[in-house]
Amino acid sequence: MFMTIAKSGTHLLKKTIEKITNQSSSLIPLEEYPQFAQDPAAYFASSKDAILGMHLFPEFDPLVNHLPRNFTKIVLVRDLRDVVISILFFKHRMNFYLLETYPYLSKVITFDFEKELFRIIPEEDTYYAHSMARHALLWLNDPTVLLVRFEDLVGPLGGGDSERQKKTIQSLSHHLGVDLSESRTETIANSLFGESRTFRKGQIHAWHDYFQESHKQLFKQVMGKELIALGYEKDDSW
Repeated sequence: MFMTIAKSGTHLLKKTIEKITNQSSSLIPLEEYPQFAQDPAAYFASSKDAILGMHLFPEFDPLVNHLPRNFTKIVLVRDLRDVVISILFFKHRMNFYLLETYPYLSKVITFDFEKELFRIIPEEDTYYAHSMARHALLWLNDPTVLLVRFEDLVGPLGGGDSERQKKTIQSLSHHLGVDLSESRTETIANSLFGESRTFRKGQIHAWHDYFQESHKQLFKQVMGKELIALGYEKDDSW
């Protein structure tokens, strides 16, 4: 079972797990969350895929203390500042596709990046960036959960490090009960980057290019505590 903050590299983790296990996986649609939450074991038994994943929506809060401990659990996180930037660009693309289909909407659809960033940081929309971060922290209280960071898994093409990427793949394989040779680990690492429907650039530290001081101050108010708790800063002096 892998659980992710939305826009934190969900498809990257999904792809990695599939390549490690040679099994298919799927994400639980939001509309099926109540069914899964009511009886996770039965939901798994009825699934065509051996591995399931989910975004850390608030609807899954009750599962924190009730998901069977023998489930293999993985939580994926990412620097929340980069999560916000990824959400922003995702919404920008959705507006672009909408305008391609309905050009007359150009009179009412505008996209001012700076203003949108001010709006999205505190927004309680579909993605719940700060809520998901809090739920990730709840799951991380469980010692059977493996924490995976996007920054460690993305590799050099995403601004990361090759050795950290391979070490993370090995940690995943160990957690999943799979033995991987060094050559197989290398092959998996070289095949991970890009290639998903929602993929844009997959770069770490992208927020440095977009956050102004006013954005930083707002972010610290909204989810500065979660950023520190997840280990991306030591305090609010960034």
